[in-house]
Amino acid sequence: ENTDIDVNSVNSDGLSALDIAVLMNNRQMAKLLLQQGALPGPQSSDNLGNYLNSLLFDAEQKLHHLAGVSENAAQVLNTRASFSSIIGSTSQSCTGTESERQMGVWERRIRGLRRMMTGWQNLEIPNPPIGFTIGINLN
Repeated sequence: ENTDIDVNSVNSDGLSALDIAVLMNNRQMAKLLLQQGALPGPQSSDNLGNYLNSLLFDAEQKLHHLAGVSENAAQVLNTRASFSSIIGSTSQSCTGTESERQMGVWERRIRGLRRMMTGWQNLEIPNPPIGFTIGINLN
């Protein structure tokens, strides 16, 4: 309330803070953002799932490239197993080579995007009403 932060700014992926709060199922943050005038980001709700899927695919490809993973091993990574469980944990420490640190960054991004994909898949958007009735109380 006391700062000049734009609650409607978007990150480098084009997602607003409200988008991320909703996708991460953080109701408290979503409510706070709405109270401060937050609006959904520019991604339309119709293609948000596809957009998140493409971000996830790109992040996995970047991680595979950094790790020098072969195509056969890359197919294994499309399962729910974490990347670190396959190649060994590289993201738990700030030590190591620059490549290992970059792999850790991409692995965390993949986990966040997978969580947002799960949030997107679990969103329950209500169907529009078929009809309605107006009642008048004469008392």
